[in-house]
Amino acid sequence: GKSDDCKFINLPLSMFEAWGPKVAAGEVLDPSKPVVVTCKVGMRSMQLCRWLDDEEQGFKELYNIEGGINAYSSLVDSAVGSPY
Repeated sequence: GKSDDCKFINLPLSMFEAWGPKVAAGEVLDPSKPVVVTCKVGMRSMQLCRWLDDEEQGFKELYNIEGGINAYSSLVDSAVGSPY
């Protein structure tokens, strides 16, 4: 089922300078909750997971969608469609 606690946030890498400090301060994402990260092919989301996994950020439960939304769309749910 869907959790009322679940939300989606778009954090464009091109705007990292704006949202990066807010994420680090715990203003955007809650480090105590699971975080799922995805992008088109999985590379940028992997970079974000590595950054969030740093001790300073304090995130404990991180998930990167391997292959990104493209792989998810073709392997799991084609209704999602390709992002581009």
